[in-house]
Amino acid sequence: MRTSADVAALRPYCHGVNIKLEKAGGYREAARAWKACKASGMGVWLGCMVGTALNCNVIVEILGLSDGSVDLDGFLLTSPGCQPCDPSFRLAEGPDGLKGCIELKVAE
Repeated sequence: MRTSADVAALRPYCHGVNIKLEKAGGYREAARAWKACKASGMGVWLGCMVGTALNCNVIVEILGLSDGSVDLDGFLLTSPGCQPCDPSFRLAEGPDGLKGCIELKVAE
């Protein structure tokens, strides 16, 4: 899915989409895609591309648009020397023992 206009064409083939800010073109188009998904009864997953923690930090700001599923591991696929900032969250161990639960860092 690249734009909100793609949602209608995807509806017959899937029950949800992964909205990636980098592919959607930013916040506004992601919000339009979310609105189109909700109107079509489709689920929403938020994801990121391989990149830095900065990309993932931006997605944390709109977690409320997801149905509870997010993919924020893109920064783990790059070397630590390429990170312009630290993530504003940490991937914690979930109840099933798998990493992936997101815990937001609280400013002290």
